[in-house]
Amino acid sequence: MKKNKSIRIKTGHILTGIIVFTIFIYILGIQTQSKPLLNENENSLIELDKDSFFDSITLKKCFVLFYAENSELCDVMSASLSKLAKNNQGKTGFYKLNLDKYPEYDLKYNISGVPNIFIFNEGIEVARIMGGVPEQNLEKIYDKMFN
Repeated sequence: MKKNKSIRIKTGHILTGIIVFTIFIYILGIQTQSKPLLNENENSLIELDKDSFFDSITLKKCFVLFYAENSELCDVMSASLSKLAKNNQGKTGFYKLNLDKYPEYDLKYNISGVPNIFIFNEGIEVARIMGGVPEQNLEKIYDKMFN
C-alpha cells in the first residue's frame, strides 16, 4: 500500500500569508486614495463668488454645484459635472460655489446638505439634484432639460 503524502500547513505559514495579504491591501488602498478624481487643471466648472453668482445664473441656462471642500462625494459630483460640461461647452453654463466660503447661500436656497446641484434658467431655479447621482443620470437630466 502507498502512503498518502499530506501537506501540512503550519501556523507560521498562515500568519505569514495573512500579513502579506494585509500589507498588499494596505498599499493598494493608499494608491487608490492618492489618485485624484479629477485633475484640477481638467475641471471645467467655473468657480463662483458673491460678485459673480447672480450675473452667471441669469445669463443663460446653467448648472450650479453647491459643494463643501472636504467632501469626497462633492469631488465625485464635481468630476461628473465637469465631464458633462466638457461634452456641452458653450451650450450651458457649468459653475460651482463653495458653501464653506459662502454659507449665506445655505439659507438663501434652503440647502440641507452637499453636494447639491441646482439647474437655473435665466436666474430661476427649475430643478434641484440632491446628493450623489451617477454620471449617466446627469446626462439624461441635461438632455431632458436642455434638448
